[in-house]
Amino acid sequence: MCQWVNCGHCDGLILRANGEVTHLPCTGLALGQFPLQTYEEETCTVEPGDILTIYSDGVSEANNLAEEEFGTDRLIDVMRRYAAEPPSAIVDAVFRELDEFAGEAPQFDDITIMIVKRAPAGGGQ
Repeated sequence: MCQWVNCGHCDGLILRANGEVTHLPCTGLALGQFPLQTYEEETCTVEPGDILTIYSDGVSEANNLAEEEFGTDRLIDVMRRYAAEPPSAIVDAVFRELDEFAGEAPQFDDITIMIVKRAPAGGGQ
């Protein structure tokens, strides 16, 4: 069981072992933006073989010279292609693909990503 609160940030993502994606949507406005704001705590299950990804908008909103965004779909594609790798290798792959996508375009925001991978049933990573 995983408990989470998302205060105005990008949806968290769970890439399920079967390839499906679960979005962990925002549960409230940005933290500290409004006094007395309440936030909803949500729960989800991270099963063996699942990959949990939490990231800043600097990942999904990274632009290339044509002002196209990297986007969530590209992030999910990288997660799928590197799902068999350890979390550190998936993070490295995301940064590598972001760099290739952005090319010479300036970085305008922080790029932060955290990946947690639950070991498959029977052991492994």
